[in-house]
Amino acid sequence: MFDLGITITNTELIKQGLFIELLLLIALSCIIKFISAPKQSSAFSSKNNHSFLLIGAVISIIIVMIYAGYIIFSRAFISF
Repeated sequence: MFDLGITITNTELIKQGLFIELLLLIALSCIIKFISAPKQSSAFSSKNNHSFLLIGAVISIIIVMIYAGYIIFSRAFISF
């Protein structure tokens, strides 16, 4: 058994899980607002708001994927 100096306690796992859930909720709310927002071609602000919602959802999902990958790989190194 190798000791890489990585120790993750249960409270850290709970905090990481809550952080991932928070980011997923942000992404989901951005996607729902993006879908349900009225598409007005004449209003310049609604067009910008639409793109900001989509960018926010994509960034949140990318952060969740990177953070979840970090957790998975750190847990994999612990199991050696």
